Amino acid sequence: GRTAKVQAIGNRLLKAQMSSTYITGQKRIGKTSLAQAVLRYAITHAKAPTSYRTFYLEWGEYCAADAVGTVRALGEQLYTFLRCHLPPGIEAPAASFDGSLAPLNLIAKLLETTSPDKRFVIVLDEFDEIHPEMYRYGPLAEAFFANLRTLSARKNLAFILVGGEKMPFIIGAQGDQLNKFVREPLDYFSRSDEWTDYVALVVDPCKDSLNWEESALNELFSLTN
Repeated sequence: GRTAKVQAIGNRLLKAQMSSTYITGQKRIGKTSLAQAVLRYAITHAKAPTSYRTFYLEWGEYCAADAVGTVRALGEQLYTFLRCHLPPGIEAPAASFDGSLAPLNLIAKLLETTSPDKRFVIVLDEFDEIHPEMYRYGPLAEAFFANLRTLSARKNLAFILVGGEKMPFIIGAQGDQLNKFVREPLDYFSRSDEWTDYVALVVDPCKDSLNWEESALNELFSLTN
């Protein structure tokens, strides 16, 4: 399901200048599934010679005991991902991520020069779990979000940030830095706009075994929504 949202976010990635997105909504509403569907959409709809490389990170894969350590771990993860896509014989510059993701710009520029047809999409799931010091006002928060803003403006790099109930606090504190990110709220299925998707979600898995009456679908929608 969620065809319209998948296409909306995916088509932003297919443009000549990719646009980054942040997905927000309640827990267990399907935000991660939406992000993963968008990655599949971008990969399958890419027009040659352009191709997409995607990287999905959960909070637990880069969290540390403090904010500085978390920024460092995130930088190192992203650096390793980008470095492995450099052409053979091209060496990546050494990078240190003490309180900043700025060195990622160097490798992004290098990839843009050496591999202009490759595009990179990074999903940071559970983004609203980041340490408060990373988004409240202060030198680290200002540097971190300025880095995200600059990186997401590159032609070959885009982010999808996925967050739940605490996401509004992050946007409230750093909304100016994320003003180039497109907000994509996710809620329960809409009867007026997503009824076809909802019916397909129920009917398709068992279409060879069950026939559904319209009244039964309506009743199920009322119970599950």
